[in-house]
Amino acid sequence: MATNPMLLRLVFSSNLLFLPLLFVFITPMCVGCNAIENHYAIEMSNRRELQEQRSSLKIVHEGIFTYLGDILSSSDRSPNTSVLIDAMVLSLDERTVYYVEKTETMVNSTRSQTSVVKKAERLLNLSQGVDYNISYVAGPWLNATNNKSTIVQGLLMLDSVHLIISDKLNSLLRRFDVTQGKQVGSREMLFPLQMAKHPTQEAFFVSSSDRIIKVPLTRPEEWNEFIVISGPADLQKGDFVDSQNKSEVRFCAPHIGPQAVSQDGGLMYVADYWNNAVRQVDLLRGATDTISASGPKNTGLIPEGGFQNPNGVVLTADGCNLFVSDRNSGRIHWLKFDKPGGNVTELKTVAVLLKPNGSPELITSPCLSKDEQYLFFGSGDGQILKLQLNITAVHGCAMAPPPGGKTRTSHGDNLGLVLQISLGVLGFLIGALACTFCVCFCFRRHSRLTVRQKDRTRNTSTNTPQGTGSSDQKSLSTSTSSHGLSTHKFSESSSESATNVIREFPLSVVQAAVEKGTCLTGKGGGYGDVYRASLEVGRKTVDVAIKVMRGELNEIKHRQFRAELNALSNVRHKNLCKLLGFCAEEGKCILVYPFIEGGSLHDRLHDHRRQPKPSSDEQGKETSDERLPPPDWQERMLIAKQIATCLRYLHSELEQPIVHRDVKCRNILVQGRGKSVQAFLCDFGLAKPRTEDEYDGHTFTGNTTVDTLTTAGTPGYMPPEYIFESRLTMSSDVFAFGVVLLELVTGQLPISRLEDGSVVLLSRCARQSAADTLIDSSIQSSLTPSEGKMASDVMKLGLQCTDELARKRPSMKDVVFELEVIMKSH
Repeated sequence: MATNPMLLRLVFSSNLLFLPLLFVFITPMCVGCNAIENHYAIEMSNRRELQEQRSSLKIVHEGIFTYLGDILSSSDRSPNTSVLIDAMVLSLDERTVYYVEKTETMVNSTRSQTSVVKKAERLLNLSQGVDYNISYVAGPWLNATNNKSTIVQGLLMLDSVHLIISDKLNSLLRRFDVTQGKQVGSREMLFPLQMAKHPTQEAFFVSSSDRIIKVPLTRPEEWNEFIVISGPADLQKGDFVDSQNKSEVRFCAPHIGPQAVSQDGGLMYVADYWNNAVRQVDLLRGATDTISASGPKNTGLIPEGGFQNPNGVVLTADGCNLFVSDRNSGRIHWLKFDKPGGNVTELKTVAVLLKPNGSPELITSPCLSKDEQYLFFGSGDGQILKLQLNITAVHGCAMAPPPGGKTRTSHGDNLGLVLQISLGVLGFLIGALACTFCVCFCFRRHSRLTVRQKDRTRNTSTNTPQGTGSSDQKSLSTSTSSHGLSTHKFSESSSESATNVIREFPLSVVQAAVEKGTCLTGKGGGYGDVYRASLEVGRKTVDVAIKVMRGELNEIKHRQFRAELNALSNVRHKNLCKLLGFCAEEGKCILVYPFIEGGSLHDRLHDHRRQPKPSSDEQGKETSDERLPPPDWQERMLIAKQIATCLRYLHSELEQPIVHRDVKCRNILVQGRGKSVQAFLCDFGLAKPRTEDEYDGHTFTGNTTVDTLTTAGTPGYMPPEYIFESRLTMSSDVFAFGVVLLELVTGQLPISRLEDGSVVLLSRCARQSAADTLIDSSIQSSLTPSEGKMASDVMKLGLQCTDELARKRPSMKDVVFELEVIMKSH
């Protein structure tokens, strides 16, 4: 990070007594550097007489939130002490809330202000519900300008062990080991405020007094040089300037938070504290635009009464909703977008925090759980407010369908479909499109992208026969350009016998199909929405599922998925979901899959008792009036065997093994009944292949750790070493498949969530009961004695696969062998 050398020498001098002088120099530039603390001190003094009576949250917009109370309600408070909760982050397993507690104590007319980092760890009390154990993490620090003082402004959980604390006053990022309870490192940064982790890269972002900074990481011990994403390279006067040139952008105390960045890492939302504005930053270019602002520079929709120092933002995973905490008004605002990264279509105040006398209480530090069920906010009277978010009432948005096309269905409809249709193959095609259209897009990169011409484990040719065919579709073949870049040429073909043929569909054809089809998803996640339609593939008209990606292809997506393309371009197995083709025109990416009748394994196992009457407009649902029945035992064993064989292929039958990373029942599509049942593994969006460079002559075993950009997967299916250490191995897939086996036997969900929000893992509770007591009640009475013994053996195999020690789990080769033995011996 380029900064003024004189200022850096002042800040990072061992004699920090110069800091008061520095603050006098900085404050006129941007009052946000210390005026937030002055506000805090005044508010603390004014409210001490109300400390015994806590503020209450008033829900203004009914239906969006359910208030669950204060998770710190059991904590003790000392007399004559006021408490502010400022900065908050959830642990990776979301059982612990780390937070900053700022206190002011008045003793003999002497005021003392301190900051301390604490944690609230969720405990399950079977008789009383959920309770939280409060304990110390770091501090306390005195809030004063001397060489022993610290003002903690932000927290970031870097991984399961390391907590980053931003020390604004000392211009430091402190790294703490939460398992040892001590500081293990630090890095200088001028006036750091709040932080957010990059969702797809080993990096995190920091907001400082006048800029947004990116901190790349190789591992927690090695913090690389800082990169100014938006704002001045050298310390400048705080101001309010939007610009497409990142160095011209001006902030004044920008606040972010753990969920300030879009899922693709392309956009960041900022609560600009002193400018009373909400702003959007393009993280690739640094261009910054204001989407809502009150005061002299009124912009867009604004809340009634304007903003009063917004200090935190939470973006939902689909990019359609932004929640903003407005500190001094005590209000929570809800901004709705017409599309991810688009315009604000509506702004509502959905809740307000009020003191007992009816005046607003400070509200701070919003934080959202990964499953988007719970929102947490800090308060000016020492509370951490827990709210349940009604996800079905949350606004959904998408790329608008073609003129005259069908509109979106209700937000709660067909959510399971989003998980059925492979988000991962999206990554596959995005990488391919980045190569195909690299000249059309802004990269003009000359990176080599090798697309393998044959599957080394099969003797099946991938060459596409040439011939005459429909002008409405083209087959994908591969050649090398003069620049050494593997590019895609499109040649007419009508062959249906060629393997792994990926067709390009013109946008006009896809638009016409979507217009006549039906939008299946009310909320398509972070990537797009799915439509059921009919398309001509070869010389046949077939039912397809069309997935429309939101936003345009950018360099971040290109880099993220390039490695997956190299390995997945020629992966073929009868139990892998097939990709039919794509469309890439006008900056849009559209994927086409076969429409799978029968739904996901999750649907078949868990939804049969409460599934409403299906219709032909639902992906993967039967079109008859009968409710979808659960699979019988024979079908369950065939599904298990087919998916196990598919994973064995990915792990040990490819020259470059692939770790799927998101094996679960929702990613297993099921078609047919009885002996004809077929199962398909989908969603390669999280897949991580080993490249040739990674091999370096070594053997890739089940316990070999694979480098990964970010922790991703589904709770309940992720093994401990991946959750807590981000250590990815092929045995991670084995663990997830073991959970699938347990679901097949028990019919239970991988996670049972109690009303208080706590969870029970199937992989653990199955170890505490006899196998015959856990067999799915929907099939238990129909099992023969032999099948009952088989179910018990499959349960044991599932428990072996879900062993908490990765080295004790079998390989997928062993799993397939054991399943074959079980099926033959009974």
